[in-house]
Amino acid sequence: MFITALKVTNPTSEASNTAFDSIMEVFGSQVKSITVDHGKEFSNHQVLEDKCNVMFISGMPIYHGTWL
Repeated sequence: MFITALKVTNPTSEASNTAFDSIMEVFGSQVKSITVDHGKEFSNHQVLEDKCNVMFISGMPIYHGTWL
């Protein structure tokens, strides 16, 4: 198991897909899943799922509340 990250300076789905393409060029079939948050830059993730045969997982939101 490994973790890698890329900084995307332009938060658009096109920029994110380009970044994921570069990850797939390096790691290819080793990548089984990609975890993303609920940002708009991941709205087009289905394109990469179909193209690369990779499952995208959306992280669960964390709700902060007061402790009683």
